Amino acid sequence: MKNILAICVVFITLCTIGMVCAAEINNPEGFTPNQSLTVNNETGDFNGVKSEFTRVVLENGTDNITITDMVPSKSIDLAPSGNAVMKNISSKQGIYQEKDGRCIFQYLADGTIVEINAPNEKLIEEVIGK
Repeated sequence: MKNILAICVVFITLCTIGMVCAAEINNPEGFTPNQSLTVNNETGDFNGVKSEFTRVVLENGTDNITITDMVPSKSIDLAPSGNAVMKNISSKQGIYQEKDGRCIFQYLADGTIVEINAPNEKLIEEVIGK
């Protein structure tokens, strides 16, 4: 019975991730969603532009991956600044930077800005998939 319940919880969680994030994402092995950190349809500021966003946090022990989808109220041109560079990860062209020991990758998917913040680039690749 516990196994069936655990499978149901994982299934519901993965369905929630699919609905929350506009971009298709993969759940790297060993990482599970932290439902208490999930944010749906919040409003905030992204590069000075009011945006609606959703956020999912995947955890594996002390490691975590944050995936944020942002829908800006007006068109935003993603351009690298500071130490950020244009990079292609898993067939997605976007802005990549390393900051405070983390890797951050932002790309456009159907008018939505997807930001993946992970401990390393390999995990970003796993989230995006092929």
